[in-house]
Amino acid sequence: MYRISKDPDVRKNEILDTAEKLFMEKGYEKTTVGNIVNRIGVAKGTFYYYFESKESIIDSIIERRFKRAREDADNIINNTELNAIEKMEKLMWLLLNPSEEREKFFCSIDFENNARIHQKRDVTFYRVFKKIVLNIVEEGISDGFFNCKYYQDITEIVFIGIDKFMYINVKELKDKKVFFKKITAIQELLEKVLGIEEGSLDIMGSKK
Repeated sequence: MYRISKDPDVRKNEILDTAEKLFMEKGYEKTTVGNIVNRIGVAKGTFYYYFESKESIIDSIIERRFKRAREDADNIINNTELNAIEKMEKLMWLLLNPSEEREKFFCSIDFENNARIHQKRDVTFYRVFKKIVLNIVEEGISDGFFNCKYYQDITEIVFIGIDKFMYINVKELKDKKVFFKKITAIQELLEKVLGIEEGSLDIMGSKK
């Protein structure tokens, strides 16, 4: 009986998909390379052909997840039917929405005890989305929706702060009342720093 040969990209994504599912089922720490290859039905050598270690595969999964989110974000900023306020609402919902699947994945990784992975996640998130947020702010200022002095530094401070704020409260966000309260606080903050009228932002409403 011969082994079916697959296109390298197909095989690599199969390994990524399988590892991602196992991390959510068993947790990152309890999942081994052996678990991954046994689930697929390939030799360990196949895994190590594509990935140096279990640590490198989690890096690739994080990169892939943020790449997909980046594509959704690009659709938002390139939508000419939306003004800057509407784009900010939709982008914040995209980044902050604690979908069950996304929450399950990130909860499967003990970031507190995996400083390297935590740093990788933060650096990747910052690299992928900082420019997108800044583009929306610049568009809002140009179109007269936002009034924000030193907007580049302020955008960076607020962007990092919101991400950290949601991360340290991630376990509480399953409670819808808590989640709504956090989003309301973020809306008020953004309205103040962007110089727009109170009540102008509706992040929760943007999901419709």
